[in-house]
Amino acid sequence: MSNQHVSVRDWILVPALITLLVSLLRLTGELLDWGPLFSRDPGGGGSPFGISWLIPIFGFYFGWALSKRGYRPHSSGRAWGAWAVCFLLLLASGAVTAWLGITYPAFAAVIIMMAIVAYLVVAHWGPLGKVLFAYAWAARIPVIIIALFAIAGDWGTHYEKGPPDFVYPQSTFEHWLQLGLLPQASIWITITLTFGGLFALIGTHIGARGQRRS
Repeated sequence: MSNQHVSVRDWILVPALITLLVSLLRLTGELLDWGPLFSRDPGGGGSPFGISWLIPIFGFYFGWALSKRGYRPHSSGRAWGAWAVCFLLLLASGAVTAWLGITYPAFAAVIIMMAIVAYLVVAHWGPLGKVLFAYAWAARIPVIIIALFAIAGDWGTHYEKGPPDFVYPQSTFEHWLQLGLLPQASIWITITLTFGGLFALIGTHIGARGQRRS
C-alpha cells in the first residue's frame, strides 16, 4: 500500500492545530510575562512551551499510525539510507550557518540542502514523507507570521531576537527576513524532516511489527 494516495490534509490537521495552539500559548506567555518557562531569550531559552518538542512526538505518530494503516516507505533500507543523508545535510547546514553566520549566502546554501532533504523524504518515504513535509510547513508558517507581527510591533519576544553577535537591520522587513522568514523556511524545515523523520521511521517499524503480530 506504500504507493496509495493519502489525504495529507486529514493527517496533519489535528497535529497542526495542536502545534498552532502551543505557538499561541508561548506567545501569550511571553507577552504577559508568565515567567522563565516562557523565556524571551534568543532561540527560546529551551522553554518547554516550544513546538520543537512536538517534532519527535508527531513524527513517531505519523510513522506508527500510517504503518498501522498499511502505508509505509517503499523500501525500509532506502528509507533509513535517505535519513542518514538527511542527517549529514543537517550537520552541513549547521556548519555553514556557524561559518557564515546569519547571512544571505548561508541561507541560500541551507535552502538548497533543505530542498535535497525534502526530495529524499518525499521520494523515498512515500506517504509518510509527504505527511511529514506538509506538517513541517504547517508548523512553521504560523511562526513566520507571528515573527512578522512581533518584529513590526517590537513586542520584545524571542521571535525578534538573534544571537549575541547579530547586527540588527534598521529595516523591519530585513529584520523579519533574517530572523523570521528564512530560518523557519530553511533550517527548521530541515530539522523537522530529519528528527521528525527519525522518530517516524521508528514509529513505522513498531507499527509494522505490531501489525504482523496481529
